[in-house]
Amino acid sequence: MPRSSAMIDAARRIWEPVLVFTHKALGDTDSAAEFLEKTVCSVEKSREKHTIQDLSAYIFRSYINEITVEQRRRRRLIPLEVSTSVLPHQTEEIERRVLAQEVIAAIRVDLLPLVFRRMDGWSWEEIALQLGEPKHTLESRYSYEMRRVKKLLTTRK
Repeated sequence: MPRSSAMIDAARRIWEPVLVFTHKALGDTDSAAEFLEKTVCSVEKSREKHTIQDLSAYIFRSYINEITVEQRRRRRLIPLEVSTSVLPHQTEEIERRVLAQEVIAAIRVDLLPLVFRRMDGWSWEEIALQLGEPKHTLESRYSYEMRRVKKLLTTRK
């Protein structure tokens, strides 16, 4: 499907921020063009149904969501049913991965992008800018959620 000139211009305007975000989120920029193309395609379809005020901002927010999904895909942890042929020195690593899997499963889905960004070492200012919310609000949500998850996991044991 050919892209409109407005879509192409909007994608060009956000190319540099896309590269920066992709490098920070995935560690490289190799797949940035592929993900941006996928995002532009989905935004083009959305545009047929909805009015979009700021096309560049909408594409960038959609791109962030696309990369967040990719981060989750790349972070898939080992399955809980671990092979019985595990060497003794590997059990500690497996226990850490299982615990991490339990923690991630306990976090509210709407807060996962916030938590993943903190795990990646993003500053509160960067996250606030990226998510478009006040820094203190994000800090509070994060802190509350971490306490809730800790309480949930300690009561399970």
